[in-house]
Amino acid sequence: MLYGDRDEDFLKKGKRLDRLRVPAQKGEVTVCMPVPAPGSYAISLYHDEDGNKKLTKNWFGLPIEGYGFSRDATVSYRLPQLDETVFTAMPGDTQVRITMRY
Repeated sequence: MLYGDRDEDFLKKGKRLDRLRVPAQKGEVTVCMPVPAPGSYAISLYHDEDGNKKLTKNWFGLPIEGYGFSRDATVSYRLPQLDETVFTAMPGDTQVRITMRY
Protein backbone atom coordinates (compact mmCIF):
# COMPACT_ATOMS: atom_id res chain seq x y z
CA MET A 1 0.00 0.00 0.00
CA LEU A 2 1.22 3.47 -0.87
CA TYR A 3 0.73 6.42 1.47
CA GLY A 4 1.47 10.10 1.07
CA ASP A 5 3.46 12.24 3.47
CA ARG A 6 0.66 13.19 5.89
CA ASP A 7 1.04 11.76 9.41
CA GLU A 8 -2.72 11.70 9.91
CA ASP A 9 -3.17 9.42 6.86
CA PHE A 10 -0.36 6.92 7.42
CA LEU A 11 -1.71 3.35 7.92
CA LYS A 12 -5.27 4.65 8.28
CA LYS A 13 -8.13 2.81 6.63
CA GLY A 14 -9.26 4.53 3.44
CA LYS A 15 -6.29 6.92 3.40
CA ARG A 16 -3.89 5.04 1.13
CA LEU A 17 -3.07 6.46 -2.29
CA ASP A 18 -2.82 3.09 -4.01
CA ARG A 19 -2.77 -0.65 -3.37
CA LEU A 20 -1.35 -3.49 -5.42
CA ARG A 21 -1.94 -7.18 -4.71
CA VAL A 22 0.57 -9.67 -6.08
CA PRO A 23 0.90 -13.41 -5.44
CA ALA A 24 3.38 -14.35 -2.73
CA GLN A 25 6.36 -16.46 -3.69
CA LYS A 26 9.63 -17.60 -2.18
CA GLY A 27 12.62 -15.40 -2.79
CA GLU A 28 12.61 -11.89 -4.16
CA VAL A 29 9.45 -10.28 -5.55
CA THR A 30 9.71 -7.17 -7.70
CA VAL A 31 6.74 -4.83 -8.07
CA CYS A 32 6.43 -1.52 -9.92
CA MET A 33 4.09 0.86 -8.10
CA PRO A 34 3.49 4.21 -9.82
CA VAL A 35 3.30 7.33 -7.66
CA PRO A 36 1.21 10.40 -8.53
CA ALA A 37 4.23 12.74 -8.78
CA PRO A 38 7.76 13.10 -7.44
CA GLY A 39 7.59 13.60 -3.67
CA SER A 40 7.55 11.89 -0.29
CA TYR A 41 5.76 8.57 0.19
CA ALA A 42 5.67 5.51 2.41
CA ILE A 43 4.96 1.88 1.57
CA SER A 44 3.55 -0.84 3.80
CA LEU A 45 3.19 -4.43 2.71
CA TYR A 46 2.12 -7.73 4.17
CA HIS A 47 1.89 -11.41 3.32
CA ASP A 48 -1.78 -12.33 3.62
CA GLU A 49 -1.04 -15.81 4.94
CA ASP A 50 -4.64 -16.56 5.97
CA GLY A 51 -6.20 -15.08 2.81
CA ASN A 52 -8.56 -12.67 4.60
CA LYS A 53 -7.33 -9.66 2.55
CA LYS A 54 -6.14 -7.75 5.63
CA LEU A 55 -3.13 -7.76 7.92
CA THR A 56 -3.94 -10.01 10.85
CA LYS A 57 -2.74 -8.59 14.18
CA ASN A 58 -2.53 -9.85 17.75
CA TRP A 59 -4.46 -8.28 20.62
CA PHE A 60 -1.62 -5.72 21.06
CA GLY A 61 -2.28 -4.56 17.49
CA LEU A 62 1.04 -5.93 16.19
CA PRO A 63 1.26 -8.02 12.99
CA ILE A 64 1.23 -11.80 13.19
CA GLU A 65 1.60 -12.21 9.41
CA GLY A 66 4.67 -11.27 7.42
CA TYR A 67 5.00 -7.50 6.93
CA GLY A 68 7.39 -4.80 5.77
CA PHE A 69 7.72 -1.04 5.49
CA SER A 70 9.72 1.28 3.29
CA ARG A 71 13.14 2.16 4.73
CA ASP A 72 12.90 -1.26 6.41
CA ALA A 73 11.28 0.35 9.45
CA THR A 74 10.97 -2.14 12.28
CA VAL A 75 8.09 -2.99 14.59
CA SER A 76 8.89 -3.41 18.25
CA TYR A 77 6.17 -2.39 20.69
CA ARG A 78 4.34 -0.27 18.14
CA LEU A 79 3.89 0.14 14.41
CA PRO A 80 6.40 2.56 12.83
CA GLN A 81 5.65 6.25 12.45
CA LEU A 82 5.56 7.94 9.05
CA ASP A 83 8.96 9.61 9.53
CA GLU A 84 10.52 6.14 9.98
CA THR A 85 9.19 4.92 6.63
CA VAL A 86 9.04 7.93 4.30
CA PHE A 87 11.21 8.01 1.18
CA THR A 88 11.56 10.47 -1.69
CA ALA A 89 10.42 9.38 -5.15
CA MET A 90 12.31 11.18 -7.88
CA PRO A 91 11.37 11.49 -11.57
CA GLY A 92 11.96 8.14 -13.26
CA ASP A 93 12.46 4.95 -11.27
CA THR A 94 13.09 5.03 -7.53
CA GLN A 95 14.00 1.66 -6.09
CA VAL A 96 12.79 0.84 -2.58
CA ARG A 97 13.98 -2.44 -1.09
CA ILE A 98 11.79 -3.85 1.68
CA THR A 99 12.59 -6.89 3.81
CA MET A 100 9.63 -9.03 4.85
CA ARG A 101 9.62 -9.76 8.57
CA TYR A 102 7.93 -12.82 10.02
